[in-house]
Formats: sequence, C-alpha cells, structure tokens
Amino acid sequence: MDLCLKPKVKNKVMLYSDYCSILKREIEEEHIKFAENCIKWEIKEGVTRKVNTYGQYLKFCGDTIVWPCDEKSIKNCFELQKKVYSSCSDLLAEPLDPSFFHITIHDLNNEFNVLNPNDLEIKMEDAKLQAFDVFKNLNDYLANNPEDSFINLNSIGLSTSNMVSFVLKFIPASERDFNIMMNLYNLFDEIVYLDYFLRPHISLGYFLPSNVGKYGMKEISKLMEYSRMHTIDVTVNIKEIVYQRFNDMNNYLTCVGFKKPHK
Repeated sequence: MDLCLKPKVKNKVMLYSDYCSILKREIEEEHIKFAENCIKWEIKEGVTRKVNTYGQYLKFCGDTIVWPCDEKSIKNCFELQKKVYSSCSDLLAEPLDPSFFHITIHDLNNEFNVLNPNDLEIKMEDAKLQAFDVFKNLNDYLANNPEDSFINLNSIGLSTSNMVSFVLKFIPASERDFNIMMNLYNLFDEIVYLDYFLRPHISLGYFLPSNVGKYGMKEISKLMEYSRMHTIDVTVNIKEIVYQRFNDMNNYLTCVGFKKPHK
C-alpha cells in the first residue's frame, strides 16, 4: 500500500488538474443556470425516497465510509447551514443534525443499489467485515507513514446535488491530497464498486418533494454566490474515518473504525 502513488479513477488515469477542472466546471455550470434562472426543477427519486411532504426523513437504509467532521468543521458548516435555512427553509426538509455532519469517502450499499432488503443486510454485513480489514491495513500503513494521515480540502461552493440536497463541495488542496484521497477511496471501491467517482461534500439539508419557483431559484443562486465568497477548508484525518450504517439521512451509527475496531 502506498497512498501517495498516482491513482487511477475508475480504472483510468486522471490528473489532479483534470479532476479539479471537472468539479469546478460542474459547479460553475450549475451556478450559471441558477443565476440565469434557466434550470427546470425536477423532483428526484433521491428526495421522494428520503423525505416526506412534511419535511421529515423517511426510512432509507444503507452503509457508508465517512469522515465525521471535527469540531471546527461542524461549527463552520453549522453557520452556513443556518444561513441556508434562513433563506430557503420553505424549500427544505428538517435541518440535518450537525453532529452527523461528515464527508463521505465511499457510499458502499444502500436501497438504491441493492433493491432487496434481505440482500442489503447481507451485503452490509460483508462490507463491514471487509472494511474492518481495510482499517487494520491502513492502521499498519499509517503507523509507518504518519505524514500520509491527512487530506486537505478546499470548498468550491454550494450545490443542489442534482436537485436533491444542499451540499458544500470540495476539491483536494494539492496533488498529494488528491493522490491520498483517491487511493483511499479505491480501497473501499474494491469492496463495493460504484459507477461514479468521489466528489467530496458535506450535506446540509434535503429539499422537500415539491417544486421550486422563481423566488426559490433566486434565493438558491444568492446562497451559491455567497458560498463562493466565503470558503471553508477542512483537514480529513484518515485515522478518524469510520464505517457507519444509517436508517435515514439524519441518523448514523458508527460500527467500525480505527477507534472502534470491532467486527
């Protein structure tokens, strides 16, 4: 294992500069569409499966690898969340609990990619056992390479995440950070292969399953512009990443991690 090697992204070579360009272009194009009020709002399955019309979170199960935000990151993102809800509370479900703020390293399994509930439970148990082994290997590696324990990320702005939720998106601060992040992601992609690559973000709240009018579009655009002017930097400590399970988008339970190495 060497987290600093040049990584492959979905089995293809991708340069750090190209990765950052993709993420920046995606968010720039989204911001322009909202600023010009030329986006057609759609109610996505990612909303209707997770949120009811009253803004309550529905049962939606799965497992994931995350970095739970540290105290500083929680404080900064909570301030941004408050600003988001002060402008768009009528568009959004209940605020996500700041104590669960996190950056997803890998999505693993959920009700979207495993349709049978019985199969989901089996796949989650298998993923937990494999994640346990990855954590053990990472622990050994980082004991000899402590300088590789951190990933620095810089925010690039708010996104509606394809009209599902308000998220703050990030890019790696350097090529080294990119290499470590993607090699880390690939370790868990060997457990559950996903057809999309990692786009680091922190979720702040989900949209209601209802249309967003012109006024809502305008408020979203203002928030996007604000987030580009007021950036948030975070440092992911790999030794703090954990395997979690969730029953809805506002309820996570840590099962395995460096500090909780139990099968």
